[in-house]
Amino acid sequence: MSSYQTVVTATIANKEMIDGLEVVVQNLDYQKEELVYLKRTCRQHYESREEVLERLEELLYYKKN
Repeated sequence: MSSYQTVVTATIANKEMIDGLEVVVQNLDYQKEELVYLKRTCRQHYESREEVLERLEELLYYKKN
């Protein structure tokens, strides 16, 4: 999954081809939404080791990003 969005902002076109002249790469920032998700899905107790590992993985991905 990419952390960037590429947008073609200018093109030139004729019958034979379309050519991009300018491209903007936008950094997608979902940090606020990720933090809200992590806070809403927090539990006091986890039933199995797999649930704990899954939660830890989510937290590590958030810290890494």
